[in-house]
Amino acid sequence: MEIVDDLVDDAIAYSKPGMVDNNNLQIIANTLSAASNSISLREAYDSIFDRLPLCQRIIRHKKYLPLFLDEQISEYVLQRIIRE
Repeated sequence: MEIVDDLVDDAIAYSKPGMVDNNNLQIIANTLSAASNSISLREAYDSIFDRLPLCQRIIRHKKYLPLFLDEQISEYVLQRIIRE
C-alpha cells in the first residue's frame, strides 16, 4: 500500500486544509438550499467547498477519484484521511 499512501499524502496536500466550524453542516445546507438555479447552485457549492469534509474535497479532483472506486482501497484511504 506504499503507492496508495503516497497518493493519499499527495491528495491531502493538494486539497488544502478546510474550514472547521461547529456549524459547518448548517452553513452548507443553508448555502446550497438558497440556490435558485444551476448557476447559483454552482456558485454556492464553490463558496462552501472549503467547508466540505476532506474526502469530498479530494474526490472532486479526477486524479484521485480511482482511490474511491475500489472497495478495499477506498476503505484504506478513508482510514488514512480520518487519521489526518
